[in-house]
Amino acid sequence: MFGERNVGTTTETCHFTKTSVGASPDIRTLNIVLDEYLVTDVPRLEASAHETERFGLRVARLTVPVGCLRNDQGLAAMCGSAPFDLIIVRAPIQRAGLGEELSRAAGREIRAVETLVYFEWDLAHELPARHRQPFSMKTVVPFASLRSLIERSFAGYKNHYSANPLLSAVTTADAYVEWTHTLLEGGSCRLFAACDESSGDPIGFILSSVDGAARSAEVVLVGVSPTRRREGVYSGLMTAAAQRLREDDGVLRLAISGRSTNFAVIEAWKKLGLRESLSLNTFHFGRA
Repeated sequence: MFGERNVGTTTETCHFTKTSVGASPDIRTLNIVLDEYLVTDVPRLEASAHETERFGLRVARLTVPVGCLRNDQGLAAMCGSAPFDLIIVRAPIQRAGLGEELSRAAGREIRAVETLVYFEWDLAHELPARHRQPFSMKTVVPFASLRSLIERSFAGYKNHYSANPLLSAVTTADAYVEWTHTLLEGGSCRLFAACDESSGDPIGFILSSVDGAARSAEVVLVGVSPTRRREGVYSGLMTAAAQRLREDDGVLRLAISGRSTNFAVIEAWKKLGLRESLSLNTFHFGRA
């Protein structure tokens, strides 16, 4: 799961600077990516400095909220006139005609690369009972050990970058290591690490952003070592992290996203009591 963050203003004016961070008077700056699709009706096209640097291409992202009033033709025109090599478009699956409109742009290619599903956990009610878990939980671990865990957890994993030949040279694991380091260094995320009780080494982890004002949090990345799967680590870590977020940060709502084809993880979410709230199609709109 790779919930890339793109926080910006709610005006329809396109932002083509390296950093586009701020908030207009009618909406607060969002820490929860899911809310970028739910609490505004304004589409946002913003340059992605991080991905531009990573891929050596001019990359931007278009976020299309659920209540967006601009039609598919207008959104396609917004992308077609923008000075980028690649625009990563995420839009609710109900916008069934958007991909076709994007494909009509001259000199551009469109790839439908994945469907992302969001689930939410209502933490205002009682969480599942915490049974004895095969790990201890820590909130600080050496980054070298976390890097090793990420590399093992996501070895061979495919995400929307993998579906694009222009980007596939950068592995998913490398991107996640880089992204994790950036998030932790900036202090924008909470880390919850499941550690082996004998060695103390991390065997699973969760990175979560928190919006204290909204009493909400979002899991932005989660992974479990391949050698420790099917031992209850994933569900135990999700439950333990949710408990800590509720107790320490007052979080009453926890969001998480993943690929619609990741059936095992989705089934685990359902067993924990999470409910599906949103599905998004992801397109790569690039120069031919």
